[in-house]
Amino acid sequence: MRAYKKIYAVDFDGTLAETKFPEIIKPNWSMFFTCKMIKARGDILILWTCRCGEDLTAAVEFCKKHGLEFDYINENVPENVEKFGNDSRKIFAHEYIDDKAWSPKAMRDASRLYRRAIRRINHRFLKERLKRMKKGANEHGKNGGM
Repeated sequence: MRAYKKIYAVDFDGTLAETKFPEIIKPNWSMFFTCKMIKARGDILILWTCRCGEDLTAAVEFCKKHGLEFDYINENVPENVEKFGNDSRKIFAHEYIDDKAWSPKAMRDASRLYRRAIRRINHRFLKERLKRMKKGANEHGKNGGM
């Protein structure tokens, strides 16, 4: 087991399971597999959900029934509580897995790729246009001497 453990916080509704809150319809098997791999690597897995009371218990039992158990449920890792001197309502994690997630870094990367693609398209367009202009100038030059 490696010394450093990465912390993952995973949402339930829409991420680990297809739901019509509070009804749990079926597991998202690919996410279950991913979370089991996270646990198998020795990393920390936190269930990070808005569910509480009976609805939270139902989600935890659903996951357990399908072979997934969490290190923590809606709580920070004790080492981080001690390190930061408080138990913030926001769960600290290195990675957040959520169907509603929006990542500024991913958007920046996508935007960078989009801009690069546009530059390439514009470059090709301008190159073709310049080629046509030169071809037209050459044709006019030949005909213009008559």
